[in-house]
Amino acid sequence: MRPTLLEHPSINTDIEYPHPLCRRSRNSWYFLIIRVFLEFILLLFQPILPITGVHFLDQADITAPKTHQNILRLLNGRTVDVVLSDMAPNPTGDGGLDHERIVSLCSTLLELSVQKSVIPLVRNGTFLCKIFDGPRRNELIAQLQQHFAKVYTVKPKASRDHSAEVYLLALRKRD
Repeated sequence: MRPTLLEHPSINTDIEYPHPLCRRSRNSWYFLIIRVFLEFILLLFQPILPITGVHFLDQADITAPKTHQNILRLLNGRTVDVVLSDMAPNPTGDGGLDHERIVSLCSTLLELSVQKSVIPLVRNGTFLCKIFDGPRRNELIAQLQQHFAKVYTVKPKASRDHSAEVYLLALRKRD
């Protein structure tokens, strides 16, 4: 059985896309997620147009302490149910280097979500991150397996067949 991202019991998976172009536009899945969750914090390295009901951290670097402080301020002691990451470093043209850099970003996000409590993911929470497939994928999967009951590698239908882009979906965070 293939997992779905929207496996959370409070989420209706039959949600319509809010706009027909969402299936084809950059960052479009944010619009779907915004309709599902009551609150959404979007960290952006590159700016996009404002979205009603979304807290933006523009030009945010997930590795920077200032970004961590801003996240803590926005959360104001609250926990999160889902951490979604579609972040990727600017491509260098070197697939190996790009793989290393994106795995490092995802490892940092995982650490912030489960160990440092900057983005305090709840028990049974979900973590999704995009990576470029490569030799360190299994290392990152092993890190996820330390904290989550189930970990899947997912290749979305929208992703090109020749693309190295895959997502790691981790379900049911353990305490």
